[in-house]
Amino acid sequence: MNKSDPQAPQSLSKPAGKHECEEPQRLRFAAEIPGGARGPLWKINVEALSEPAPGGGERLRLRAHVQTNLASVARPALAAMGARLQARLPAPAREAGTALAPMAQLATRWLGEWTQQRVRQLAPRLGRWATPLLQHDLQTWVELHASTAPLVEGARALLPHAARLSQLGISPNTGPNAPALQAWQGRIGDEAAQVSMFRLDDRQLPESLRARLGGTPLQIAAAVVNVVAYKP
Repeated sequence: MNKSDPQAPQSLSKPAGKHECEEPQRLRFAAEIPGGARGPLWKINVEALSEPAPGGGERLRLRAHVQTNLASVARPALAAMGARLQARLPAPAREAGTALAPMAQLATRWLGEWTQQRVRQLAPRLGRWATPLLQHDLQTWVELHASTAPLVEGARALLPHAARLSQLGISPNTGPNAPALQAWQGRIGDEAAQVSMFRLDDRQLPESLRARLGGTPLQIAAAVVNVVAYKP
């Protein structure tokens, strides 16, 4: 007579689906270059979220903000350092100007007479290049959406903040034959803005690359906003 093993399981649980056991994955990253009491000279913030899509596949959302404070942080800091060092510099280094005096002083200390001659030659051009640059603050926002899930509208469904763009007078071409890259630029007061949008569907890829995807859908949409503030 056959006897059942009392330790054998009476039932087996149903294995979880591929996406039932997966959880969203988040990434947050921030870094900066300190600039003293006026704030950071350079700063970056990045946030990313990857999660399973309801119909299969995955979705990725990434946001990044980069801030470069040349006029509001770098220029005052260099001017303060330059004012203290100006009286101690040799004449060639003084030609570089107050804002560039710290760099000129270090170069003169390191390389001596040869540097003094080079500084004398390059100071006018360096000043013409650096002075306008130090009159601007720059900010960049990046938002990227990507999906390997089947979407009826393709990458059009991923376009970030399309409604908000219309409020700014920007009307992106969202038709099926729209170009992959579109850009707009304008000025508001002392700020210049440039907006770029990128959209890519798997149908736009070369046949060989689509074959490598093995039929997996792929849609990518991204927006990049650059704002330059003039601060004389």
